[in-house]
Amino acid sequence: TVKGPRYGQKWELSVNVPTFLEYFGFGLESTNVLRLIDAGASCSDNGGNPRRQDIAVNVGCPSSCTPLDNTPGSETNIATKIVASDAVGCDTQHANCGSSAISAIDTATKAHATTMEGSRSVLTFSADPGLDDGDVIALGPEVTGGTTEELATMRGVLPFADADSYTIGLKVTREGSTSYSVPVGWVSGSTPSFSVTGGTWRRHNRATTKEEIMSREARTGLKVCWAAAAASGYVAEAGTVSFVAPPAMPAAAVTPVSTVVAQAVPAVISFTTGSMDAYSDAERGVTELRLLVTAAESFEVHFASGAAIAAADEVAKTSATRVACGKLFEELWSSEPNGFP
Repeated sequence: TVKGPRYGQKWELSVNVPTFLEYFGFGLESTNVLRLIDAGASCSDNGGNPRRQDIAVNVGCPSSCTPLDNTPGSETNIATKIVASDAVGCDTQHANCGSSAISAIDTATKAHATTMEGSRSVLTFSADPGLDDGDVIALGPEVTGGTTEELATMRGVLPFADADSYTIGLKVTREGSTSYSVPVGWVSGSTPSFSVTGGTWRRHNRATTKEEIMSREARTGLKVCWAAAAASGYVAEAGTVSFVAPPAMPAAAVTPVSTVVAQAVPAVISFTTGSMDAYSDAERGVTELRLLVTAAESFEVHFASGAAIAAADEVAKTSATRVACGKLFEELWSSEPNGFP
């Protein structure tokens, strides 16, 4: 099986909002990189080093937005990351990651009485790895036991006839809060025993960029090119991405309660949402309300207490609580019977 991204993926993202790309494939690694190029360009241009990147698109956002660079030798490569035993629950900037090692492998409990095809093995993790049903992982070399062939099958990593190895992976199904089963097993009464301590693993079917990509203008059908590593050359097109302006609201206004210059005063933010289809048909199933200050030199946003907000201040989505909301908004109100917004 050829490693790389699934072809034909599509993303539709909002203009002026830092966001990320999650893509699917096989054999993906954290060394893989992406490049966004014009709709009319090809990922194989310039010997696999395409330079028609759209400079309306920025990376490094929100703190250090920088346009995509086409300078020879300094072309922008967008880093991606896969979930692994040492990279669980990372934040949107691929930092503050947790860990989850494989602590046990049980081949007996779900062994079928007569067929190997009906048998499964259960992996127990030291903490919830947050995998989804259908995710594909491969186990590290810490697993021991069984015959050479049984061990390779249990890890999802098979040897070539001469040298080296290739990944086939194990498709997981959640069984409990820290356990998953995989479609590898043996007939009941003939199951091999495996030992593992601090077992490493990697998920190979999905990867994400940091939440750092932002386009300052609407764009349609930019090609998303994939390379195994920054120095290896771009060899595949994962799909296309479009950046669209969010649907206009019928009414929206920001009204300060006072017009005193250079003094922090409360402001009333009012808006009326438009067609509900824009919310129910959202690409990722969730929507966000973002307030973008386009003239920061004239309008500064402060905490509800009046204290200034530093440019680098950020609250991660995992820390988005009512307490954090209360530091920004003194009061929230909605005329919608089903709640805000």
